[in-house]
Amino acid sequence: MTSQTDQSGAHRALNQLLQALVPNMAQQTSAMAEDPGARLSRCIELLKVQASEAASLVADCAPQGRPMLADAQHKLACLESLKLLETIVNGTNNRNH
Repeated sequence: MTSQTDQSGAHRALNQLLQALVPNMAQQTSAMAEDPGARLSRCIELLKVQASEAASLVADCAPQGRPMLADAQHKLACLESLKLLETIVNGTNNRNH
């Protein structure tokens, strides 16, 4: 297996996990599929906006705010973990060149 093949497989895996975790955001960022790092960063930005909106709902005592905030925080933690993995994979691939 070549380093290029490994990187391509890693990109596919990251994109697939992104699709499973946040399908709507994955759809919104599908044009960025060739750069999973940038795609993950964009999805993290979108999730932070959602978390902020949910926090506002919690502050306003809206009943849907807490579940929305918990969901956004959970997804954000997952995407940040994926971003860490993506950074490690790209760092490893860059050292192999």
